[in-house]
Amino acid sequence: MDKIHLAFDATATPDQLTGAGYYVKEILHGLDAHEGISLSIVTRRNDGQRFSDYAPGAKILDIAPTNKAARIAFQAFKLGQLVDSLNADVFHGPHYQLPEKMNTPSVVTIHDMTLLTHRDVHVFAKSLFFSQVIPRSAKHAKSIITVSQHTSHDVEKLIEGHGKIFVAPLGIDVDRFHSEVAINDEKILAGRGIQKPYIAFLGTFEPRKSIPTLVKAFAYISDEFPELRLVLAGGKGWGANEIRAAIVESGVATRIVTPGRLENDEIAPFLRNAEAFVYPSIYEGFGMPVAEAMACGTPTITTDSSSMKEVAGEGALLIKPGDELDLSGALKLLLNNKTFHSKMSAKAIERAKAFSWDTCVDVHVDAYKFAVK
Repeated sequence: MDKIHLAFDATATPDQLTGAGYYVKEILHGLDAHEGISLSIVTRRNDGQRFSDYAPGAKILDIAPTNKAARIAFQAFKLGQLVDSLNADVFHGPHYQLPEKMNTPSVVTIHDMTLLTHRDVHVFAKSLFFSQVIPRSAKHAKSIITVSQHTSHDVEKLIEGHGKIFVAPLGIDVDRFHSEVAINDEKILAGRGIQKPYIAFLGTFEPRKSIPTLVKAFAYISDEFPELRLVLAGGKGWGANEIRAAIVESGVATRIVTPGRLENDEIAPFLRNAEAFVYPSIYEGFGMPVAEAMACGTPTITTDSSSMKEVAGEGALLIKPGDELDLSGALKLLLNNKTFHSKMSAKAIERAKAFSWDTCVDVHVDAYKFAVK
């Protein structure tokens, strides 16, 4: 076989990329450039152009419905027939799900297992749907791709009869995420109402991110660092009301900034100009903001749970999930000791070198080769 003909399902990729959507973009870009892959991408109607930009050499089939319910039904009941008609060698579902009644060998990406292990941190309808979909996909797929060893272990523990697992840690765009402060960084931050010095958080506002823990920790240290601000950047997911309540009750609401979701060109300046980056999440499949903050040389604090400990390595400080006193102590350690702050910055940069999109793509290709044996 000269090239593997891969059919890729991009129909669930959101218009605004975060997390799994960003993964889809980077993987498609890498697969399109890979000499061993011929790529066909299925997208929603009127959504083909951006995927042509991501993967200029790919065949784009922009035929899936735009309505969410109709798109889910298309994925489940019509996509399999389409893929079979393409005579593809292998199909990749990058977001937990595989079509019903498809003969083409399949690969599925399982980003995390919270939809089975932590159903309380998801909207009920979503957790109900995916708690059925994930085990079925894992058992049907020839290859499963996980983005961390932790998720791999969860699959092993919770699903019997699954396909072969390939662990593909995500990569970092080193052109964007680096420690060199750019001339226009402060202008970009000022446009969002962000002033130095500040502690940074970046992520969707949802319960598993444990943002109230960070708000409480900041309140504990606020008197000691009167110029310091806390900037909570990210889109508002479900459960944002709890975060707003924590801010109001903190007593330091005037020093907490919520600029909303940052644009792609704003994220790196935001991360590298922070005094520290904090990601207090309870559970992540990978935790991309941790890797990107470390690449920017920003001393980073995250939790010792799920994949964050794995991603952080020696490059970040680890705290117990939900422990605002532990977090406030770690923040004071960084802010009061410039030598230690510099040491953690250097460790962060070194650790971030472990994450490469090229390596991630190579693992994907190995998973496809196994599936078509």
